[in-house]
Amino acid sequence: MDEEEISQSELIDLIKRFELDLSNNRFDYYAQHLLAALIDHFLDHASYDKAGEAVELAMQQHPYHAAFYAKKAFIYTINEESDLALELVNRALELEPGNPEYLTQKGSIYELMGQPMKALDLFDEALENGGLINDVFVLKMFVYFNLGNYEMALSMIERIFSEAIDEDRLVMEAHFCLQLMEAFEDGIRIFKSYTDLDPFQEVVWYHLGQLYASNSLFEEAIDAFEFAIAIDEAYAEPLLERGYCLMQMEQYVDASKSFEEFVELEGPDPMAYSQLGTCYLKMNRYKKARSFYREALKLDAKYVPAWLGLGQSFVFEERYNEALPLFIKANKIQPNNEYVMHDLGCAYIETDRLVEAEEILTKIIHSSPNFRSAWHTLASLLHSEVRSDEALTLMLEWLKRSEDDAEAMYKIAAYYLIENDMEKAHDYLTDALNLNFEDHVTFFHESPYLMSVKWIQDIIDLYRKDNT
Repeated sequence: MDEEEISQSELIDLIKRFELDLSNNRFDYYAQHLLAALIDHFLDHASYDKAGEAVELAMQQHPYHAAFYAKKAFIYTINEESDLALELVNRALELEPGNPEYLTQKGSIYELMGQPMKALDLFDEALENGGLINDVFVLKMFVYFNLGNYEMALSMIERIFSEAIDEDRLVMEAHFCLQLMEAFEDGIRIFKSYTDLDPFQEVVWYHLGQLYASNSLFEEAIDAFEFAIAIDEAYAEPLLERGYCLMQMEQYVDASKSFEEFVELEGPDPMAYSQLGTCYLKMNRYKKARSFYREALKLDAKYVPAWLGLGQSFVFEERYNEALPLFIKANKIQPNNEYVMHDLGCAYIETDRLVEAEEILTKIIHSSPNFRSAWHTLASLLHSEVRSDEALTLMLEWLKRSEDDAEAMYKIAAYYLIENDMEKAHDYLTDALNLNFEDHVTFFHESPYLMSVKWIQDIIDLYRKDNT
């Protein structure tokens, strides 16, 4: 055993000794390696106050040991006291000039202080002094991302993947930055090139699959996930992601098998059970779907997707009175979730609780003004209550936010017809037909009597010829 390593039992005795000294405010001498172990233990368990006490003692008893000043700087950084952190890391560098770890730490502090160019200079200095190359490139990658210099951020990712990667964390960090930049095609290119260099890195295949999925290339994503699984049969996450992709491709039987394999590996899981429920929901096997949603809720009574899926299983069977309390439950758990509120609003409509439906749909529009379904559902509700003037105002307001919404244009055309403004009805109808002819059924959905209006049928027939 290394002389500076201590056993678990020794660590427990050390913690008891330190806490006793702390309560008595009287400390004996501690060797450097004991204080280092104590500080690391407290930091690993997010006990930052005790870590601070231990590092203060360490700096008093070992004033020339640079690592303790760096630890104290780290604690100041966590507490958002960047100026004090900078003082301490500078003290560490005075004791060990050119230490790449402390140069990197100082660069990170400058980045937090909003001085990215100083951070980049320090990261480069750390590299010159033998700093961990890929770790520094990851830090530079995020600095360039925060500066909006995506080209340089991508170049850092390419540098990371230019050599063998020995830490999964580096792959995850690079993937996260690519997701933030929405640089899916570049990410696919970089990750795919690396799999040619080293085809047995399951984590790279897994994140390549995620990049394909983010770019809606689901078949390629599934292939990547299956490579990851082939390399490591105990790797569970790709099974989940493969299931999601299969659901996007409407291959619900295969998706359910993927989620079942995940459960076999990882054991009962509310997310996997909920996804199984959704697979069966999509296959119109509502009773089976409900059994999985209930299994999910046994594991986590606050798992909202399961409450929603359970409610939707009753909606699909037009059992709205049974669905409603489930959506109410979900809304109590997540009162500001627009998807939950919308499902609840729809259930209120179906159970003739129209005042409550209007209230919650209006709340969505105010809190999440880009949530399209709420605007459309509320407009339809207002129209059904013979308040087409209000529905018209609402849809016109929505169209300012989403100028290419053909369904909104069809609704506006119908509402103008009700208001006897034929010219505007004609203009919005032709605009909608030009934008998306297939959606013209929306025009008749809320006002079927319009099908008998000859000039409307003539316009639609004219556009039908152009679209055949």
